[in-house]
Amino acid sequence: MGPNIRNQIEQALLELKQPEVVEAKCVHSLMASASCCSCVDACPEHAWILSESVLGLDTGKCDGCGLCVPACPEGAIQRLYEPLLCNWNGRDIVFVACEWAGVKRVDGVLPCVHSIGMRDLLILYQKGAKDIIVTRGDCAKCERGDSQRVGQAVIWINQMLTDRDIRPMRCYELTPERWTDSLNTVEKYSNGPEMGRRAFLRKTFVIAVSEQSVEDKLSGDIDTRSLPIGRLLPPTEKDALLPFVPIIDASRCNGCDTCVKLCPHDAITLNRDDETEVQSYGIQSENCSDCGICVDGCEVEAIAIKKWSVPDQIKINLTHSRCTACGADYHMPEVMSQTDESLCRICRVVNHYRSLYQVRD
Repeated sequence: MGPNIRNQIEQALLELKQPEVVEAKCVHSLMASASCCSCVDACPEHAWILSESVLGLDTGKCDGCGLCVPACPEGAIQRLYEPLLCNWNGRDIVFVACEWAGVKRVDGVLPCVHSIGMRDLLILYQKGAKDIIVTRGDCAKCERGDSQRVGQAVIWINQMLTDRDIRPMRCYELTPERWTDSLNTVEKYSNGPEMGRRAFLRKTFVIAVSEQSVEDKLSGDIDTRSLPIGRLLPPTEKDALLPFVPIIDASRCNGCDTCVKLCPHDAITLNRDDETEVQSYGIQSENCSDCGICVDGCEVEAIAIKKWSVPDQIKINLTHSRCTACGADYHMPEVMSQTDESLCRICRVVNHYRSLYQVRD
């Protein structure tokens, strides 16, 4: 094989590694002035470019590690390579290996095992996979530097599952040899290999895949990859731990409804009781993705996102009033209505007297 052909194949494989962005799901597509820079912060190669006018990927710098994938709050970044999901005696097991682990296989091998985040693990858990078997290279010597570990993601998930009295996920870290032996054993006694869409792409580049990939296993569940992490947790009737909890400071809120209009997952909603006709802000913390749009959009800085907490604020009652200056109807939190404030949020910041002038003969 000539050097030119080899270079072309290497470049093609590198492009296959590089993530794709679903533009419509990106926080910056939802709000142009959003402050989110999760992908930029997660990239060890500084391949993501973020400016006031553009968010893009420098493909010349990107090595396809995929660490930006779990960092994206909206699940807008997608990778090609996925963990391997096998079934052994009715038990789903996830195999994932680092490309630097030295295993002599391709299926289940990712550029970096730490590109598997909480959303990926919870999707797998929903599909019945309670065990994940990992092998990796020496992360301390990796040029990609320190990153959020897949083991830590499992710990966080298990904290939420345990708080719901649900069986936790088990993570086993093996040597490359034991990982390979375990996978070979599972394949030997499984129902046989299946060829998926991802496998076909890899076969084009003379890379054999003998099992169904997670992406194919989850076909038809495309939107699942964009769901907030809290929505992927098993339902519970008790107050349980959640990764992201929106908090509204009612003493600062001016009732502008910006958070309601901006939230892409209805984590904050404007509700009305049909019997009492009382309006309120409803807070569904399980819907929060930590995209930060509500925080960025709040003009009075009344919203914060608390992490790893049990929600204690689910509703803020609002009172309806009529502005004494302009006559417009408006609402505000009850705590604000107890003050002497009688102006709508616009008139509170606008000096109407400055707009008046006197005409003399």
